[in-house]
Amino acid sequence: MKLLHTVALVAVALTGASVSAERAVKQLFHITVPKSVFDAAVTSFGEELDIWSAEPVEGDKVKADLYVTESTIAKFRQPQESASILADQIKIERDSVDTESYLAERAQVRAACTTSTLGWLEDVPTATNYVDNAFFDCWRQPDEVYAFLDLLVDENPTIFSKIENVTKTYEGRVIPAYKISTGTGRKSLYTQALIHAREWHAGSSGYYSIASFLDGLRNKDATITNLFAEYDWYFVPILNLDGHLWTWSNTRLWRKNRRRISSSTYGVDLNRNYGPTAFFGKGGERPSAETYPGTAALSEPETSGSWAFIKSLPNLQGAIDLHSYSGLVLRPFGNQRAQAPAPWGAKLKTLGDNVAKATNNGTSLYVSQTSAELYLAYGTFTDAIFSELKNTPSVTFEMEGSSFIQPESKIRPAGKRIFLGLVQFAKELKTYFA
Repeated sequence: MKLLHTVALVAVALTGASVSAERAVKQLFHITVPKSVFDAAVTSFGEELDIWSAEPVEGDKVKADLYVTESTIAKFRQPQESASILADQIKIERDSVDTESYLAERAQVRAACTTSTLGWLEDVPTATNYVDNAFFDCWRQPDEVYAFLDLLVDENPTIFSKIENVTKTYEGRVIPAYKISTGTGRKSLYTQALIHAREWHAGSSGYYSIASFLDGLRNKDATITNLFAEYDWYFVPILNLDGHLWTWSNTRLWRKNRRRISSSTYGVDLNRNYGPTAFFGKGGERPSAETYPGTAALSEPETSGSWAFIKSLPNLQGAIDLHSYSGLVLRPFGNQRAQAPAPWGAKLKTLGDNVAKATNNGTSLYVSQTSAELYLAYGTFTDAIFSELKNTPSVTFEMEGSSFIQPESKIRPAGKRIFLGLVQFAKELKTYFA
């Protein structure tokens, strides 16, 4: 897979700060290390790692973006002392541009975009294609997202509906779902996004996919019409609503939900909060960790409520979780190195490979693999779907790109690729269940 470009998104120590203070400041590092070194790091000090992206490169190596302290990154250099690991096998590059300055600059761009596209909502009813609406010119806050989707419900009442209250967040906000359906007696598909608050690009691709499906039905596209002759599709566009709002109002790079754990510690990683119980919490349980799984599987209202909703769906055939970034289509397992048992392991690989090919759409942006091929992750959504819902196929899309902060110009092209991937996922199901 091609190397990701360096993106400047890092906090640096203040000039004149003490060495100890400097070593406590998180910074963005780009590393390329042998996979054995990366695996050992995840196992021994994984709770210290905020892994922004990871991908296989140069044979048996891993290239990763890590948001960590100097003292944590120093631990990657320790294996150099071993005769089996040469110094030049471990490459570490520190990004050097101030995070706050960069984020402030991007905030100004977002504000200008919002101002320049005022009136987009009024243009929705006359649109030939919803994906051409100026809604997709900019990154949109949750109130704008729901206004857009709710208007699509009003404009398409026979095929698009809203489930008002799937569950509530820790802070008491209502999380809705949306359903595309052209008839009765259909099998179900499910897609969610923004389980990790900062992954705006995953969210926008979910909204774009909804609009694309509706455009296909309204314009009588044969592929889309045939798809919905067999399936109803349910979407939870913003699962981690509290956390996502926090990325707009306070901390742009916030990942977890907003559960208050102590006076200074907040958040559970919702994508470590699922079962199976036998694997829950095996990655560590330090509350301050970015991957803190909570006190028990489904301890969080966002996961427990949406899980109950998913289990209530009639004849569920598959589920998709949208994330960013790395350019990957990930399949179970993440909680163990083993492939899924026969025949499901081979079936999942075929499904994932074909979905990645369709998502690429002539590019080489996406690679198909199991989640654990990079590193072990416990309590993830896709593992729970497959393991607890009778081998139901599930994949995670890790969006293309080299940062959580993407320019507005990437919204549509990336959204189109994810839409093509979702369509292919549905096409693969007959073979999967054959």
